[in-house]
Amino acid sequence: MIAAAAMASVAAFADCGNGGDVPVETTPARVYNIKFTGKSTVAKTGSTTVVEEAGCGNDGSSVTTSQTYRVPGKIVVQGWIIDCAPACDEGLTTAGATYSAFWTTKPTKSNISEPTLAYEYVNVIGKKATQAEIYGTFTGTVDKQEGRALAFTYAGQGKFSKGYYTSFSGNFVGNDAAPIDTTVVPDCPASQVLKCTDLSTFVDENTASFGTWTMKYNSSASKKASKTPISLPSVPSGVTINQ
Repeated sequence: MIAAAAMASVAAFADCGNGGDVPVETTPARVYNIKFTGKSTVAKTGSTTVVEEAGCGNDGSSVTTSQTYRVPGKIVVQGWIIDCAPACDEGLTTAGATYSAFWTTKPTKSNISEPTLAYEYVNVIGKKATQAEIYGTFTGTVDKQEGRALAFTYAGQGKFSKGYYTSFSGNFVGNDAAPIDTTVVPDCPASQVLKCTDLSTFVDENTASFGTWTMKYNSSASKKASKTPISLPSVPSGVTINQ
């Protein structure tokens, strides 16, 4: 009788990996919201002025040409991941997630294909084991930038409570593919840069990004994802939910 009562008291949550059809899970789903906000560069096409090296055929004067160059700009990546039956650390990666979605809002609004959020390590720290640290990477390709690749490395600290991580915040740096000027069709040229050793020749090069990031447990969305039928968080139009 006691054993039967104990079994009956175990909560049953939606099997959200199968669309929430059957309430069989004993662990509620966990939803995390992720956001990277920072600075990077954007592509511009127009007249640029470079100084040619003096030599045969030129006198070292400045020359104006049409070129796709880059200027400082902003980058914002947002998304969420859902683990339907998570262990304490599985809900922090796309590999462990049942559903995920990522997109950019700056410099352009676009779906991110093949998003991969991963950590190299995540640890519980602090005298009372209520704090955390994490180090990892995020990669993906921006659909509306001709599949331009993003590659962030992030690190931060956060909180640990009730057996799972509740939040993180920190900084990131990125080594991303060159931004594309999608206003110049059909070519959509990639931006180029100058090196100080040769201010007359534009060359191909990656671009740097940097800023802050956050990952937060979403209690309301987690409750909805644990019900039958499952209710997934919303995404902007054109954004793919990966499963």
